[in-house]
Amino acid sequence: MITNKILYYIKKIIPAGERGRAGFTLAELLISMTILILVSTVVLANYRYYGNRNDLNMSAQKLANDVRRAQSYALGLTEFAPIGDFPDGGWGIRFRKNQQDYTIFADYDTPSVVMQSNEEFRTEKFMRSGVQITNRVTVYKGGTGTDYNYAWVTFVPPNPIIHILGASNQNGGGANTAECDYVEIELVLLNTPYTKKIIINKYGLVDITD
Repeated sequence: MITNKILYYIKKIIPAGERGRAGFTLAELLISMTILILVSTVVLANYRYYGNRNDLNMSAQKLANDVRRAQSYALGLTEFAPIGDFPDGGWGIRFRKNQQDYTIFADYDTPSVVMQSNEEFRTEKFMRSGVQITNRVTVYKGGTGTDYNYAWVTFVPPNPIIHILGASNQNGGGANTAECDYVEIELVLLNTPYTKKIIINKYGLVDITD
């Protein structure tokens, strides 16, 4: 249909005397093919753009939903199967920079916000391959942000109390000890300039921004 419309307008532009009676001239066909190639290039570029953005958006939404899931586990006093009881330190989620996954955990073994190896509940991968956390795992306090290798957000009922912690290693070394305002996790779709930020504040609110 698009081809027919293009050829129709070409016939309107090119004088009738320059066209053969049996059909289109070579010049007309070349012009129409050039236009088709240009249109196809634009359509393909837009398809890739929106496809890439959609992959990133879906991954960011999944991460935000999993943060809310950890929060709901804490509010619902969900038991952690290995101990058959609710974890005293609540439920949380751990982020690590430059990774394509993150971990939901139950903080029961000496509650300290930091996830121990035996507290892992489930490691979640992003919904689309090629999406990962960048090297920006930033914890903010009083308007000042500090980048860390690891960050933890833990929800402790009944309020719940939200603990936000950043550290240089998985054992909590070099951790910030003061109560923090929020953590910002940046996602990127590899080999593209597209990023998304997930912000979790000390009140448990989760926001997704560009």
